[in-house]
Amino acid sequence: MLSSPHSTAEIFGSLSLLCFKTSLIAVNNFRSSEVRRDAETLDTLARVLFRLGRWNDARKAVREALETGVRDAEIFYRAGIIEEALGNEDGAIAYFQLAKETNPTFDELTGKLLGLYR
Repeated sequence: MLSSPHSTAEIFGSLSLLCFKTSLIAVNNFRSSEVRRDAETLDTLARVLFRLGRWNDARKAVREALETGVRDAEIFYRAGIIEEALGNEDGAIAYFQLAKETNPTFDELTGKLLGLYR
């Protein structure tokens, strides 16, 4: 086993910071017209924006993803979480219902396992 002068917590902390910085760069570069605007990419952007606390921007991204016509329980659930964070309980409930209608086996536990926070 290799020994390291750094603890596991320090290593994971550094990795988290690197991922965070990479996310910021990606979000700032997303304004480029050359970036894909498909539902999956927009959903990823919404996820990053949500984690950065940029809820209004996350709302715009997830709505744009849904405007593509995609019917994905995970995206509906994420939209619900974003609406909930913005204080729009009625909107959140509507999106959570759409997630459940799209995939009846999708529930809050499934959302948490997928990294969706509520």
